[in-house]
Amino acid sequence: FQNFSNTPDANCWAYVIAADTGTTTVEITPSAATLTKPAGVPFTVTLTQGQVFNIMGQTTGNTGVDLTGTLIRSINSGTGCKKIAVFSGSGRINIACGTGSTTTSSDNYMVQAFPKNAWGKRFLTATAAGTQTNNFFRVCVSDPTALVLVNGAPIGLPLQNNFYYQIGPTNQPMKIDADKPITVAQYFTSQNRCGNGNLGDPEVIYLSPVEQNINRVLFNSNLLVAAGVQQHFANVIIPNTGTAISSFRLDGAIPPTPFITHPQDPLFSHIKISGLAQGQHTMQSDSGFNAIAYGFANAESYGYNAGTNVI
Repeated sequence: FQNFSNTPDANCWAYVIAADTGTTTVEITPSAATLTKPAGVPFTVTLTQGQVFNIMGQTTGNTGVDLTGTLIRSINSGTGCKKIAVFSGSGRINIACGTGSTTTSSDNYMVQAFPKNAWGKRFLTATAAGTQTNNFFRVCVSDPTALVLVNGAPIGLPLQNNFYYQIGPTNQPMKIDADKPITVAQYFTSQNRCGNGNLGDPEVIYLSPVEQNINRVLFNSNLLVAAGVQQHFANVIIPNTGTAISSFRLDGAIPPTPFITHPQDPLFSHIKISGLAQGQHTMQSDSGFNAIAYGFANAESYGYNAGTNVI
């Protein structure tokens, strides 16, 4: 995201981990200038299993470049393309509305990138519960010619860096469709920003398309460092067909609040589950669903995709 902070040298960053035995050749094309590499110029690194290579975006004062759109791929160096894992985030970032680098708070965040085979063509969103109801979304395209529709209409926003559209902040559920594979990221803001309340912190979650779903997940409501009030939530998107909803169970019981029909797609319903206790939970249904888990405290947050079916 745009890397504004309240401290200097707060980089946007990404790192790649070699997962296979032997050597892995990785090609990296930064979307913006890193500490040692120019934007748009590919370079390669060779890693052995378990080795990590970091790229760190340049900073000027309290502002850092946004590395969204950086391409990281394993290439064949004679022994085939080896498996890699990629993570991205920021050392310290403030996500706000119009405040720029004059922010008074910031914090780190990190997310694991989905490979292209986990992208899809149809997404349904629901914003966060609690005090973080206004969220940003980024729609990343596999092809800049992709036709992207939001709630059935052309997205009507500029394609940035030939790679992503930015929506929000919004508190409205959305249906996002495309004729070519896309991925969608959901962002929580700093607390007391963009109309949000006094619990929360920046976070990003990669959402799963409805065609990549699961029917059972074990997830954890994480213990947050901040003392005082801690809130834990989960969002679920589920089909209205068959016994998907009637068979859905949270920790073996019917959830405390009912599902409601998604306002942009009557074939699906969604729920925002509040009041989760810190610790492990299970969700399951006889049909596939999508879910995210997240939580907030004073200037603290966590959030993650609660399980995706990477085919």
